[in-house]
Amino acid sequence: MYRNVRKAALIVALLGLVPGFRMVEPAKNLVWLPSGLIAENIALASDEALKPDKSALIGNWVGQVKTKSGDLVSVKIRVYKKGDGFVGLEMIYGGKRSCTLDGEYAGELNGAYRFSLTSRNGGYCDKLGQISMSIDSDTRISYVVTNTNGQEVERGSVNK
Repeated sequence: MYRNVRKAALIVALLGLVPGFRMVEPAKNLVWLPSGLIAENIALASDEALKPDKSALIGNWVGQVKTKSGDLVSVKIRVYKKGDGFVGLEMIYGGKRSCTLDGEYAGELNGAYRFSLTSRNGGYCDKLGQISMSIDSDTRISYVVTNTNGQEVERGSVNK
């Protein structure tokens, strides 16, 4: 019962449907209810409803990244459904890097979807360990690639 009240309070507060409902102390996620009760931790009940669906990642994404030497290298990322119920990833670098990575879903952290990377054909890709992707819009995602030691080596975005 209390959980349903929290969800209803969130919807009403966000949409402003009923006079008298208002957000107070947004940093603490508090909502005044007409009865004077306070529903706390509204964000916990609403986090899943408000963040983009993971399936929005599925598709072919393309872009370019500038290397440290200033060269532009093409980046292609393909996110696809797998038989185990989630998604896999293929990342292809063109140009001087010319290598391919496979990605295995590794969970979510701070709103970013993480994939562990495995190099398919050596070279530059051997030093890469993980990619974290955030959905910017239906047609754009941002990504951060880290090396096998967890240090950031690349940040960019790709478009559908």
